[in-house]
Amino acid sequence: MIVVLRSRLTIRAVTSGGPGGQNVNKVATKVELRFRIDEADWIPPQVLQRLLAEHRGNVTVEGEFLLTSSVHRTRRANEEAAVERLAEWLAEAEIPPKSRKKTKPTRSSKTRRLDGKRKESAKKSDRRQKDW
Repeated sequence: MIVVLRSRLTIRAVTSGGPGGQNVNKVATKVELRFRIDEADWIPPQVLQRLLAEHRGNVTVEGEFLLTSSVHRTRRANEEAAVERLAEWLAEAEIPPKSRKKTKPTRSSKTRRLDGKRKESAKKSDRRQKDW
């Protein structure tokens, strides 16, 4: 299990978008959690590689991993939610993908495939104009 080091994360509060009345423009409750990918030595390389492959939309042009949370109404709750989500994503990335076992198609699946091809062929040949 990877321990998320808050000292290595940059957490910033920003104003949330969308409807919300007068309060939405005054209170910064949305949280942006960032960390530099090249400085993330607290994450094993294989785990970091799988995390980036799974969540490539969260990588900025500057090489930072960006995660936002605006689910809750308070900044502290959103901060906790963002850190928790990062921990969940890291836990998922820790599990290596299962290797594929090669299998041969069964006889019945081959028969079904060829029958389908024959039916399609017959359907299309019936559409052709006959030369009477």
